[in-house]
Amino acid sequence: MHGGSYANLSDHRLDIDGGTIFGLIIASTALGLVVIGEREVGVVVKKFTLGGHRLPPGQLVALNGEAGYQADTLAPGWHLGKSKWQWQISLQLQFDF
Repeated sequence: MHGGSYANLSDHRLDIDGGTIFGLIIASTALGLVVIGEREVGVVVKKFTLGGHRLPPGQLVALNGEAGYQADTLAPGWHLGKSKWQWQISLQLQFDF
């Protein structure tokens, strides 16, 4: 022990300035951070593909990375790599049957 005194943690503050908050917002946007709540599910729509792959006629859900509604949804949690310029995530309430 150092002199018998203890540090009081309640005396310390975490100082965050506007630049730090702005930087975190920019970083999360650039990384494509999506946060899905505990009782939600994320419906994923791919806006376009770089290869231009389109859904075959009559197919409603993309199974092979085509543009459109994706077969995989996002479970609750944090997800990276879904940038807003290529992906649209729609949050829907999760129902239990």
